[in-house]
Amino acid sequence: MFTNPAAEEFHTGVVREKTLPEAVLDVMIYCYYSGFTSTEEELAVSIFKLADKYSMTGMKNKLEKRFIEELSNEVVLEMVELADTHSAEDLKEVSGGLLNR
Repeated sequence: MFTNPAAEEFHTGVVREKTLPEAVLDVMIYCYYSGFTSTEEELAVSIFKLADKYSMTGMKNKLEKRFIEELSNEVVLEMVELADTHSAEDLKEVSGGLLNR
């Protein structure tokens, strides 16, 4: 599962950096059932960051699609930053387009 260099490679355990415990639970649920339980945006963003960190592309793609569908003026700056930081090209394109209107 861990193919990219990660903090866990240099430590003896899993390193959680400002991750919501609920996000970790949702990642585990996704691993077993391929579904999500979260509906809150803050939690979804935290899960997205974990999915990117651990190269869980299926999960990351599903969340990126959700962010695009729910994109609004209120969250567009956060989504541009999230997309840029975590290489979410579709989200970056859509949110950048909304920002440039």
